Amino acid sequence: MIKLEVHTLRFGDAPWLIECSETLTQWCKTHGYELIVWGNDPKLKTPKLIQKQMLDFFIKGGSDYMLYVDADVFVHPDAPAFPAPTGFTLATDRWHKTHNEHFREWATKNYGDNPKYGSWDYSNAGVWATDKMSAKSFLNAMRKTKFIEFFQEQHWFNACLIESGVTVNRLNSAWNRYCKDWEPSYFLHLWGENKMESLALCKRLGLTTQKPNPELIHSVAAPNPSQDEKVIELEFVSNCGLGNQMFEWAAAYSISRSLNLAFRWTWKPSDLREFELGVFGFGENPARTEPLIMERLGQGSRRLVDIAKKRITEHEIPVCRISCPFQDEQCFIDHADDIEQMFELPEMKLDIPEGRTPVGIQVRRGDYLKHSKLNVTTPEYFTNAMRWISDRVENPHFFIVSDDPSWCHSFFGYREDVTVMPPQKLAEGIQTLASCHHCIISNSTFGWWGAWLGERRYKGHVVTPEVWHHGGTSYGQWEPIPKRWNRVSIKPPRINPSVVVIPKVMNTDKKAIVYPWKADAEQWHELRYSLRSVDKFFQDRDCPIYILGTCKPGWLIEGGRVKYIGAYTYAEALSKGVALAEQVLWMNDDITLLKDTTWEDCEKTLYLKDVPPEFLTRDAPQGNTWREGVVRMLRELAKEGIKDQKVFSTHTPYVFRRVLALEVLRKYGVWEKFPMELAYFHHHHANLTQLTTERATGAPFGNAQFLNYADKTLTTGLKSAVKELLPEIPKWEMVLNYGV
Repeated sequence: MIKLEVHTLRFGDAPWLIECSETLTQWCKTHGYELIVWGNDPKLKTPKLIQKQMLDFFIKGGSDYMLYVDADVFVHPDAPAFPAPTGFTLATDRWHKTHNEHFREWATKNYGDNPKYGSWDYSNAGVWATDKMSAKSFLNAMRKTKFIEFFQEQHWFNACLIESGVTVNRLNSAWNRYCKDWEPSYFLHLWGENKMESLALCKRLGLTTQKPNPELIHSVAAPNPSQDEKVIELEFVSNCGLGNQMFEWAAAYSISRSLNLAFRWTWKPSDLREFELGVFGFGENPARTEPLIMERLGQGSRRLVDIAKKRITEHEIPVCRISCPFQDEQCFIDHADDIEQMFELPEMKLDIPEGRTPVGIQVRRGDYLKHSKLNVTTPEYFTNAMRWISDRVENPHFFIVSDDPSWCHSFFGYREDVTVMPPQKLAEGIQTLASCHHCIISNSTFGWWGAWLGERRYKGHVVTPEVWHHGGTSYGQWEPIPKRWNRVSIKPPRINPSVVVIPKVMNTDKKAIVYPWKADAEQWHELRYSLRSVDKFFQDRDCPIYILGTCKPGWLIEGGRVKYIGAYTYAEALSKGVALAEQVLWMNDDITLLKDTTWEDCEKTLYLKDVPPEFLTRDAPQGNTWREGVVRMLRELAKEGIKDQKVFSTHTPYVFRRVLALEVLRKYGVWEKFPMELAYFHHHHANLTQLTTERATGAPFGNAQFLNYADKTLTTGLKSAVKELLPEIPKWEMVLNYGV
């Protein structure tokens, strides 16, 4: 029996450390592992250099195997014994691989041009294991490889691994997963500076109790007819997921019933997908080599079933093999009652608030985000669909099933009528949707089946995107949306505003600085330099700063003055942002402070010019949603009797008071390009002043207080002037010089 010892590094009294250390201690007791706890050595350049001493201790001792576990790793209570493979073992995944290019550049710069760096998959040093032979080689490489500090010790650790030449195993993500992945793992590795917040979210998602890779509920073999009996054999389309597997099985079953023939199925092994129908009691049968009589003649439609029936009837061979994506209700409608019974799952016990009606929402992201045809659903679609349901269902409560619960928490989490379900097995996701009285789905066959089964059970509404896929020939006219289902627009309303959902007022801050930020619209480093200007020139040094954006900036060090909140549309950023403090300084990433600035400097209401009366008689510009919103807003104000209209869109910092801002949003609603400054300052301006020299739009800056620039004016000269003005790196910005 292999004798394994576990090493960890602990110092301080952080709450996350105390909670995580207890789980590691208990796991070691359960499996009889010796736990060696090391403290901080202030003489070392970085605490983790003590790993040299750990390796030396292990090599000289009597154990066969060593496992190192970071202090910020939460160990699942049911974690089994460690597998202990030969060689050096550690984790790599897509989050670690994002550092590949930076590491290769850093390693080449510091250690020379080694071809191994170019093919190396960057690995995290938070959980690693080694046998004795590999430990000796690795320790020797640590002693010979000069320590160069960057990105904690991680870069150096990877360089030592390459130099050691040891056999490297990649630890399965079921054993070590960053909680940023939001999926269950036996070692749940906390992420970022706010580890307690990460741990709390993991608990809310159920990651600390849900086991990874659970077994199928049961498995039953497919029928095997006698040799002289004609049989229909379905070969599942390669790499199809659960929803498509259900469609194909249902259609082939219906064909077999219609022709009164035996039915069986086969599955080709796949690196992308697994056979998932075992949860319904259907066994996985190995692929066969006999030729197909029908193979992928289209996408969905009853026509494919008719073709299959004709070919099966005409062929005299005993095994009639077919393979086709029968993705349409009409492909199995003749035996829908049978299909409902065979795919029935027990009702999911949902925590439904008293007096509320459960509505399921399926949010498909993952592989769809980069799919040119299937990336259909937008944040506006889900907002439109929830509004459609709310207009027809009394007191709905939305249960969200998603492959990206973290995004859903950011996008929907501020709503009191939403529960984001923790990560689930695929069948559990369908089970959740089928247990709701109504459903909103993405253009996904997985969601389709959850909605179909729920509709059969409760006779409720089903809402789908208005289109199932974007134009093109690859999917033809395929749309598996039954006519009775309800299609909802995926676009933001152009004329009529959305009904704004006012968020809960959770912050008690008196003042805050707020940035809405659309990450993929950034052309340079606008947000980074705007924040640097706030750090240098804004006199309120304690005022918290919030970035409400589509993704967290990669250079942001969380836990300090600057905080990130997910907001995937401008409308959401606006409705959340103005509620973050009693008084909000509304910034944009293309606004930079040029000299010392106070709240009083920003509270003055600036305007560009008066709005000419004839402007309101013009047609709204087509294709520009912001300009359409401006025209609509000014016409609304004119109806209210506000004739003295001004252009308040100065692209300088705006100060909004929470109470007044929320009144404006309640009055007018909010849409994606809502001109908040026009609506707000026509009602609540103070110290009204026409803009003259307060703003610069390029270099030189003159005596301007603020800089605002457009993409077309972001010249090399302007970039140099901004960089020269703002060279200091604030505490919240990670020191990453690559690409800056």
